[in-house]
Amino acid sequence: MMSSIADRRRLPRLAALAGTMTAVALGVAACAPQPAVQCDFTPLMANRAASPPMLGPLVPGTMQPVPLNAVSVIDETIIRKVLVQSVRAGRTPTGNMSVETRLVNCTDYPLQVDGRTLFLTADGGDAEAASMWQRVALPPRSFGSYAESSVAGARAESFLIEVKEAR
Repeated sequence: MMSSIADRRRLPRLAALAGTMTAVALGVAACAPQPAVQCDFTPLMANRAASPPMLGPLVPGTMQPVPLNAVSVIDETIIRKVLVQSVRAGRTPTGNMSVETRLVNCTDYPLQVDGRTLFLTADGGDAEAASMWQRVALPPRSFGSYAESSVAGARAESFLIEVKEAR
């Protein structure tokens, strides 16, 4: 009988201790480091519709129109690894067009991507030759930027940035 009274006294303390241990375990799980960059490609894949202005085919139906003033990921191997976080364009003091895009590496390993820019005239022609490919290093779960400026002055009215995995 003595041991059952002692056991009854310990039960509330054991229950409290179990509750405390559960709270500590949940707290530790909540404090576990999370990657700073977390990506969801679902909205991107669902919303692949293009909007004007666009670079369209000469013969309708032969290719999907490509949106201008945007980034086009032209390499299927990184389509679910890299997201475009932002695209900006402006004019330099000399009147040339300057573009920049910030890319996000959504993987747990480093990536290298190449980017180039096509600067176009108002009617969709080439304002100048496409830029040279530039390499951008993207550490795991982080951001990197690609930037380019035209040399065509005011003739460059729109642009298309192409991005592919570096090889």
